[in-house]
Amino acid sequence: MRPGELTTGEALFYRGEGHKAQAIGDLDTAEASYRKAIINNPYYAEAYVDLGVVLESRAKLADAEAAYLAALKINPMLGAAHTNLGFLYEKQGNIKEAAKYWQARVMMGPDDDLWVLKAKEKLRKYNLPVPESAALMKKKREAEIKRAYEAGLRHLKAKEWDQAIAEFQKVLALDPGHKRALKGLKEAVKASGKAPPSIGAGGADVDAIRAAMDAALLGEGATGQADQASRWADEAGRKSEEARRRIEAAHKAAKEADRMAALRRSEVEKWKAEEAKRARALKEAEETNRRLNLHPEEETMRQQAIQDVEAAGRQAEEAGIQAEKAQMTAETAKKIAQGANKDQTVKRADEASKRALEVKQTSDATFQEAEQLKQQLGVAVPAEKGPAASTGKTTDRATALKAAAEMAASVKKGSAPKVKAAAADFANGKTKDQQQTIRELYQRGVTAMRQGDYQSAVTHFEQVLALNPNHTEAKQGLKRAQIALSKSIK
Repeated sequence: MRPGELTTGEALFYRGEGHKAQAIGDLDTAEASYRKAIINNPYYAEAYVDLGVVLESRAKLADAEAAYLAALKINPMLGAAHTNLGFLYEKQGNIKEAAKYWQARVMMGPDDDLWVLKAKEKLRKYNLPVPESAALMKKKREAEIKRAYEAGLRHLKAKEWDQAIAEFQKVLALDPGHKRALKGLKEAVKASGKAPPSIGAGGADVDAIRAAMDAALLGEGATGQADQASRWADEAGRKSEEARRRIEAAHKAAKEADRMAALRRSEVEKWKAEEAKRARALKEAEETNRRLNLHPEEETMRQQAIQDVEAAGRQAEEAGIQAEKAQMTAETAKKIAQGANKDQTVKRADEASKRALEVKQTSDATFQEAEQLKQQLGVAVPAEKGPAASTGKTTDRATALKAAAEMAASVKKGSAPKVKAAAADFANGKTKDQQQTIRELYQRGVTAMRQGDYQSAVTHFEQVLALNPNHTEAKQGLKRAQIALSKSIK
């Protein structure tokens, strides 16, 4: 166990504190926190990098360089240290030294990493060679091994021994432990009965080649162990990087929790302020009522009167709307009746239209009067006389309450409900003459359907629905006529 591993938890804590302080620009606290993290775990390479960033921000370039180099001494594969050293040396004008660390960062990969891309950009900017990443070089090496081995197999199958030996030798030059290439080379040499061209002829030379291949086979185990060790090292690096990402995610989560807590505190403070504002408004209203000497029973009566007037206004408005609909329906019925030569129906439609217009005008006037009275009642006037809110006339509370009660009773018991019901009946086709017209038009539509005159049937059914939109049979007939019409056109 290395020194400092017992206190890794404290080191993580102090590094997190450093991140928080650095995020709000408190570089003194950030530097102190990173140094505490390093004291608790001297092998914490990432903390050295964080310390270097803060020192570089404070223009302590020599100290920042020492921190980055210390991080690389602990973990030579730490990409952030390579990147930061490259930028630091560029800042100092030492491009040659910066290039070394940029190239190292590029070779570490991965190719789509943001800082790898920035390192490549810097190398191209200064016309410096951009190396290939280790992953790309490995990929190319594997592709060449595969190509040479497959070529060796083709030559072996074609009994082209010299070419097969040459291709298998290329494979072994790239991967000395390639078992199948060793086997293929052995088979090609044995079948040819002569040594490869590079060694010369003679049985002794062939024996030497075989001995060399046997030695290579013996060394294959060591090579495999070395490869395994390399894979373990790569796996350890990946786990270390994953741990770093998780720690950063934990820091981000903690930061988000702090932000949400601050937001909740802000919302609580806002709610308290609104509650205080409402309390002040209530207190002011109570004080105003006290000054105006409003009795609680009188205030209750005023509020009830306002509600009654509002209800009366709404009912008058609804009656006006329904009367307008009735007028429109009457005009439609008039046009249809004129086309059907129904003079009596035309006359009744005219009367209904005029009646609906009169009711609408009366309803509109009632609605306006209700609005004015509601505005008067909405103003808290003293017991003595005061100016009315909207008309400029003088009124007192008793008069306004009395007027409100009379209006509510008048609208509720008066003509508005009756007109509303009558207009609804007319709109739904419930008058006697209108029902007769509807029956005739519907029968014409049915007759036209039987005769195959689908266009006339559509027209008659539409006329029925214009008078009574809820006529179910006319809706069904119109649908059948439209379908039949569309089929006949096809």
